[in-house]
Amino acid sequence: MSNFVQLHSQYRSNLTKNLAFPPHLHSHIEMVYVWEGSTTARVDGTEYTLSPGDMLIVFPNCVHSYSGCNEGKYFCAIFPCEAVPKFGSLFTTKRPQNPFVPARKMSREVKTMLGLLSRSGEKNIDLFSGVMTAVLAETLPHTEIADGTVGGTVKRILDYCLLNYREPLTLSILSKDLHISPSRLSHIFEEKVGLPFRYYINYLRVLEACRMLLSTDMGISDIAYACGFDSIRSFNRNFLYIIGTTPTEYKNGADFTASNIF
Repeated sequence: MSNFVQLHSQYRSNLTKNLAFPPHLHSHIEMVYVWEGSTTARVDGTEYTLSPGDMLIVFPNCVHSYSGCNEGKYFCAIFPCEAVPKFGSLFTTKRPQNPFVPARKMSREVKTMLGLLSRSGEKNIDLFSGVMTAVLAETLPHTEIADGTVGGTVKRILDYCLLNYREPLTLSILSKDLHISPSRLSHIFEEKVGLPFRYYINYLRVLEACRMLLSTDMGISDIAYACGFDSIRSFNRNFLYIIGTTPTEYKNGADFTASNIF
């Protein structure tokens, strides 16, 4: 379950020979295009088989994973909504009914632009933003964008957790505030999110702690409590489990597993 919540503060794009990763989420847009090989992607509980020429567009804060990958050539870009301002509000307020864009719906122009992105990566941010905006203009219509009614219950639960994870939050509290039975909530977390409720909340807290460790002068104990942990011991244990290093090592610049995805 390590690395469930990914930390992406900047643009990341490159070609990789393998694309396999356990369930995770992040606040950025993620696009995957298969040049060669195949992999199975799972987004919010639904599986998609990606073959050469196929694309996957993962919206922010959607739980996704990759498995059963064959060695090949995969282009993966992870970037903030601000990189494509034309679509910024769409990515933050709506969800695709189907994030999978099959090869048969890819135009020659899109493939040419993806080839450019595959070669140039994110080195030229203006170029990246312009080309990616053009790619999305061609491909997003194929994902059948809809209002929050698509996956509405799951989104409502995750949005509530994102707003309240710093507070003492239990399954009972979540059940009472959202009017969803605890058993139903547990089922949704296991089925759609891929891990239990308590683990998910701790991942959100650790993600915020990482941000605070690098962007504030607060002490580690103060950060632990500010993020919602009720003890330093619990904070240290969960931080080490999720990030792979201690809070002190992370603050001092040690590498962490989540930064070495591709």
